[in-house]
Amino acid sequence: MHCRLNLDVYGEQIVFDLLGDIYTMPLTGGTPTPLISGVPWTTQPHFSPDGKYLTYTSDESGCDNVWIYSFELGRSMQVTYEPYFYVSNAKWKNSTHIVANKWHLVLDRGIAGGEIWQYAVPTDWSNPQPWGDRWGKNEGVMLAGRTNEYAQFGPEEPFFDMASGRYVY
Repeated sequence: MHCRLNLDVYGEQIVFDLLGDIYTMPLTGGTPTPLISGVPWTTQPHFSPDGKYLTYTSDESGCDNVWIYSFELGRSMQVTYEPYFYVSNAKWKNSTHIVANKWHLVLDRGIAGGEIWQYAVPTDWSNPQPWGDRWGKNEGVMLAGRTNEYAQFGPEEPFFDMASGRYVY
């Protein structure tokens, strides 16, 4: 068994995940404050470039998908809606788009092949329903994929270098 801690820093705040919940705390230390907790497993938090939002991965919809939390509104909205493929490890490209990993299970063997996809960030927070279903709204755009549909490997762990404007896989 291994332990993996995901954390991010914006200004004087740290955000991190621990045992399926997401916490914030001052950069100078102190007691962590639960931000997103409960039955769903939430992980991989990352601040937006302006610090107003947080992207994270959650299985709240039944499968790992990307969600965004608004610090101003104090609530979350689902960004991707994949009922079968896992979407995880979202990183901010800029304030309007995120880049995430979509894992495809291959045939009967169940070893996932990764692809890097870009998704638009929601602008209408009045709709509480998942708005990123794969049959129409916010399908995303594949940026890097597997060599073919049977490939059991592909790009992993997207990272967008904000300074240079280039992707690093």
